[in-house]
Amino acid sequence: SLSLITVVSLLEEAFSCKIPFEAVNADHFDSADRMVLLMQRLQTQEPSAQPKERVETTGSFKGLGAAIAFDEAQVADDGEIYINAHGTGTHLNDLTETMAIKKALGQQAYSASISSTKSMTGHMLGATGAIEAIAAVKAIEDGVIPPTINLDEPDEGLDLDYTPKTAKKRAVNVAASTNLGFGGHDACVVFKKI
Repeated sequence: SLSLITVVSLLEEAFSCKIPFEAVNADHFDSADRMVLLMQRLQTQEPSAQPKERVETTGSFKGLGAAIAFDEAQVADDGEIYINAHGTGTHLNDLTETMAIKKALGQQAYSASISSTKSMTGHMLGATGAIEAIAAVKAIEDGVIPPTINLDEPDEGLDLDYTPKTAKKRAVNVAASTNLGFGGHDACVVFKKI
């Protein structure tokens, strides 16, 4: 007969997958599904008549979507930020995303909480953006940052707070979900507590 501890251990081994931001990784884990998230913009103020200086958008820097989204939302200076990172568990993607977060937030990147819910769900391909956006909104609503489970040792060059292993309580005023996709897609949605 198997004990509960043995079963959990066997399950952990069976479902070992690429761990976002981790130095040592297993195979990629896809979890196919579909989801649609419908959102409606809440107009709380009149649009500014002043033209706004934009973030430079030339070049081939992946992750620029985050810089543009935070710039347009005018929330990069908020001290209570959570980012649900795309975090696929590949060195190049995780490093690129870390650089994009630093570009978007500047020094605030070091006080932001970051995690990747893909560490728990796998990569849901078409459903990823919607489920990760929901996780970002729930972080604002509940004041809980979801963890990047199984993150033991961040990979080289990854020096932000990736919320390793366990969830943490934290006030969140601004939450974002970033997505980098096949063929160069680069998107970020930013939510703000009102």
